[in-house]
Amino acid sequence: MNKKEQYKAPLYGRKNITTTNKKYQSLKNGDYHTLCKTLASIGGLNFKCYGDYEYKLNEIKENHFNFTNPNWEIKEEEKIFFIRHDIDRCLITALKMAQIENKYNIKSTFFILLTGTYMSHWLKNIKNLIIILKEIESLGHEVGLHYDMYGEYFKNNRDAHTTLSTQLTLLRENGITIKGCAAHGGTIKGMLRSKYTPAHTNWTIWEELFPTIRDLIVNSKKLSLPALSLTKENLYYEAYFVEGFGDTPPAYISDGSGKFWKFSAPQDNIQTNIISPSSLKDNIKKLKKTKIISLLTHPHMWLNGDERSSIMTNNLIKNIKNFKL
Repeated sequence: MNKKEQYKAPLYGRKNITTTNKKYQSLKNGDYHTLCKTLASIGGLNFKCYGDYEYKLNEIKENHFNFTNPNWEIKEEEKIFFIRHDIDRCLITALKMAQIENKYNIKSTFFILLTGTYMSHWLKNIKNLIIILKEIESLGHEVGLHYDMYGEYFKNNRDAHTTLSTQLTLLRENGITIKGCAAHGGTIKGMLRSKYTPAHTNWTIWEELFPTIRDLIVNSKKLSLPALSLTKENLYYEAYFVEGFGDTPPAYISDGSGKFWKFSAPQDNIQTNIISPSSLKDNIKKLKKTKIISLLTHPHMWLNGDERSSIMTNNLIKNIKNFKL
């Protein structure tokens, strides 16, 4: 990989990290500008927000569902490209990423988590949280809900329906349009570790997706499922299930768990790791059967070592209070 192919200095980079004794190659000195520039240079990518479409709930086999659009109208040479950002910690970084995308005429969806240690500090300063989310929307992006109902119920003893209703009301009454959601998994995985199974994933809470009546038990605490309804909360999609888990799954690119990048395209039989802009571009160009691509980022992973201190508690509180557009 020559110097021109490397991602440039931050904004925003990450060094090699070690997770469960396995080393993963990162985007050394990764740069979101370069990523967006690379994506914008690939012909035929139609950047969309998840909420741009109206979906139909489709039973792909007994009690297995996904969301599809019967009128995708995808041109032969075109691919729909969804960029999804799960905002677990760093809202200011998310805004910077939204601004960079806007520069390259890229649209994406930002799913905001309103639970956990980091976001609890933002909830003490709702005004600035809403200012940032509205600014993201004004740049042509979508805001959705990143939800952790199992974490709140099993760890913090908070009712799932009350938690969801409170979060949606907070966002919607402050002028944020919420059409859909995407599951968060960190809390319950941390509680269960090796005992974690797909049944513990937050998306199994929805009656539209998992209608079978059952109980979920974590550390002797029980939750009767399904516990929530997308329809009743005016949520029109769960991002993981947009064309997911069916015969035509999207290509999936992710910076999850610090593995920059995982690239999976089942329809085209591609499973690889991405280590440079040219590698990303080459693999996208290899897609023949795949018509939908989903790319996931976590904004806090795009901070370099020095910047990462900005989301430590004392610095975070200071940055929230002093935030200005």
